[in-house]
Amino acid sequence: RMRGRSRGTESKERRIRDGLTEAGYVLQSLDVYESENAEIISVRIRRPIRTRHAAVQEEIERACGYSLRCVRVAQSKSCVSFGFEKDAKLHAAAQICRTSGPGRVSGDATGECRIAGGRVCFALSDGMGSGKEARRESEAAIRLLFRLSYAGVRKELVYENVNRMLLAQNEAEIYATLDAVSIDLNTGEAELLKYGAPPSFLLRDGLVSAIAGEALPCGILAEAKPSVTHVHLRRDDRIVLCSDGVQDVLTEGVEEAIRQIESKECNTGEALLKLAKARGGSDDMTVMVIRVA
Repeated sequence: RMRGRSRGTESKERRIRDGLTEAGYVLQSLDVYESENAEIISVRIRRPIRTRHAAVQEEIERACGYSLRCVRVAQSKSCVSFGFEKDAKLHAAAQICRTSGPGRVSGDATGECRIAGGRVCFALSDGMGSGKEARRESEAAIRLLFRLSYAGVRKELVYENVNRMLLAQNEAEIYATLDAVSIDLNTGEAELLKYGAPPSFLLRDGLVSAIAGEALPCGILAEAKPSVTHVHLRRDDRIVLCSDGVQDVLTEGVEEAIRQIESKECNTGEALLKLAKARGGSDDMTVMVIRVA
């Protein structure tokens, strides 16, 4: 991944350093550079930080004169590291509702990864069965997806290698579905990836549209390829992802259930889980609702 520096970088670094120092922070390192057409501000601050992390971002925004988007936070015993870039045109956040059987570890896993260049990826994975083994498999699928994406690997290779790497480390012949949404927050272009996952649903202007894709789950065949659907997202759009536990109970009625929930202006995720449990659902069930603003 190529890195460069533009005109004015040194003066910006000086303003950021002066602002953070005056605010009482002890800098260990500061680097402003360009990578993949995005300006990245990398800051490492000595612990302890006496104020909330958002205050660090506010100080840097004041020095830069524009809003920032946090793409990385890492903590160690001695310091806290941040990665920021200029804020994108759109924002996306996810609400997660889940349930599992009494005293049981859910086999579903969820995650979110902020990537430099104005991208964000949300993922929901359902490991085969339930319990710790299933959870370990679903977490591994998401972890591989995020690590490859964050490293800057081309998306086509990311999708292929998540399956191959999961298969290679899978000794117990346990597989997992993978449902992921990658969004470019500068353009609104989104990719919906599915490895054996049930349909997703796009909610826009009161209408509900199903987005389905046929593909095997991860970890079964090395040649398995995901289904990929492209969608252009707008402000106030929402995407609903459901694990198999929800889909198996509501079957073909998920889309109609969402329409009824939307007409009542209820919390979509919580209402779907409540309906699935009322119809006898006892498996691990997870609903992720991604909102674009």
